[in-house]
Amino acid sequence: MPIATQRIGARLFLLLLLGCSGLTAAAVGPTSAEDCVAIADREARLACYDAVHGHAAEVAPAVPAPPARQAPPARPEPPVEPAPPAEPAPPADFGREQLPQRRSEPDAEDELVVAIAEMGRQATGRHWFRLENGQLWSQVSPERTTLKAGDSVRINRGLLGTYHLREADGGSRSTAVRRLE
Repeated sequence: MPIATQRIGARLFLLLLLGCSGLTAAAVGPTSAEDCVAIADREARLACYDAVHGHAAEVAPAVPAPPARQAPPARPEPPVEPAPPAEPAPPADFGREQLPQRRSEPDAEDELVVAIAEMGRQATGRHWFRLENGQLWSQVSPERTTLKAGDSVRINRGLLGTYHLREADGGSRSTAVRRLE
């Protein structure tokens, strides 16, 4: 046999061998996730991904669930009487509970009017006030004040537990204070 014929035969044999190996791989299953993307059936696509990633695609036979145990019959409960319907609020009062409560005069608990018995200044620059009722109050932050012993002051309760001290005769300048004694 001539060498050219042997080479052609060898090439045909290699092509045939490579072609068969490709068919074998296709018959065995997909080799990458890209092969699974084209599968339309959900179950088959999932099985394809399982095969690519080495997961066993064993399907367990469907086993019916065991019957649920029945609870013993409950004792009949007495019938519940429906609550009487609530009376609708008049239109003028509708939503009134959300309005802020207005007070004409402050409660006694919300303010204190008393005279300063003595006062001084701490090393931090904050003033302290000893009142005639014996309470001791101090400024929260150091601020200038024109108050002096003997002046009548008003302490009002503010928001979030704060207190403000100002002249009792209605002075507009106030200072935040806290009670020490």
